[in-house]
Amino acid sequence: MRNIKTLLKLLGAVSLSTVAASSVVACGAKTPESHADIAKLLGWYDTDGKSLIVQKLNYDSTVRKEKYSIIADDSLIKPTALFKTKLLVQGSVVGKFKAKNVESAKLLYDLGFKSGNESQDYSDTDVTSITSLSAVLQNNNSGKIEKKDTTDFKVASGTCQIEVKSNNTVLKKINIKTKESDLLVPSVVSQMIQKSSSAWNITFEGTSAYKQNQPVIKQLPWNSDTDGQKAKKQFKSLCKLLGLVKNSDILVHLSWSSDSQGKQIINTYTNAPAFLTIMFGDIKVWGPVNCGTPPA
Repeated sequence: MRNIKTLLKLLGAVSLSTVAASSVVACGAKTPESHADIAKLLGWYDTDGKSLIVQKLNYDSTVRKEKYSIIADDSLIKPTALFKTKLLVQGSVVGKFKAKNVESAKLLYDLGFKSGNESQDYSDTDVTSITSLSAVLQNNNSGKIEKKDTTDFKVASGTCQIEVKSNNTVLKKINIKTKESDLLVPSVVSQMIQKSSSAWNITFEGTSAYKQNQPVIKQLPWNSDTDGQKAKKQFKSLCKLLGLVKNSDILVHLSWSSDSQGKQIINTYTNAPAFLTIMFGDIKVWGPVNCGTPPA
């Protein structure tokens, strides 16, 4: 009897340990990817199961916001007649359509289209409805932002949720991965600065104007008009997104040089042209640009 009680206690301990371990894994896990096969059918994954959905910077230009975020590029998600193109092929005669394969037929069945399959034509009514289906990117969770060499930033793979809709009715929610992507920060900053710089009035005050390693947000001569202030907010939002703001200070700096490659750093200006570069740590995101000759 004592041995039986001991055995039961041990089995109970093992059972409890297993439940506890499972709970820890579940709490720390990401939303499981459950629709890889569907993503392949619809052209969102390649044949090896790797995501083709790129992540990109998104700029919200709403008045008083000027905010950046990272979103999934939905260009592969929203083409017109996507479901007809990817899931149907010509059926018994021209003008009739059947499922491309067994997997396509299964997905269409799950979406409520049951008049046909991979060997039988769908009704004209179903084909019309399948043609009008839409896929809408509902939300996404971006990956971690990291530096990419000394030229750009990248974001690790993330996840997104897509809703398959018939008119305004949601037929299915699909969770898939997004791929690791470059954020193209240098290009974004260059466009932002050049758009604003047309009204810049860069002046040198003796030999101390725009000292080396000064925060960009404080030192760049943002125009005081509406466009200039929008660009300033836009720049600050991008810095926040990239984790380059600490205690309200922008961890991005100006670098002045005496050459067009931005390599000959200067701290005291001479009667030679001065070139301005904006540095995100060791990443050169903009520059160098000739700012003219400062006063002797």
